[in-house]
Amino acid sequence: MATLHMIFSASSDTAQTLGELIQPGDAALLGADGCYLYAELKGFLPCYLLSQDASDRGINTDESADVLSDEEWFELVCRFEQQVTWP
Repeated sequence: MATLHMIFSASSDTAQTLGELIQPGDAALLGADGCYLYAELKGFLPCYLLSQDASDRGINTDESADVLSDEEWFELVCRFEQQVTWP
């Protein structure tokens, strides 16, 4: 069952734990301070960034980054069978 991991804080513990739990088909939605984990996580699983949060934090994304509006965030959540919010 594919899971969308919604991460809203920047903790190396979160990144490490997530690395141990991800399954094929999982993805990460990075918002608020979770955007700071983009560079660390993008090689492990598909990562989506909330546009306004990434912009507010000055996160530089490469051309392959999936940057989402609030509407696109809602659509992404609806595509996954399961969601987990990380503190």
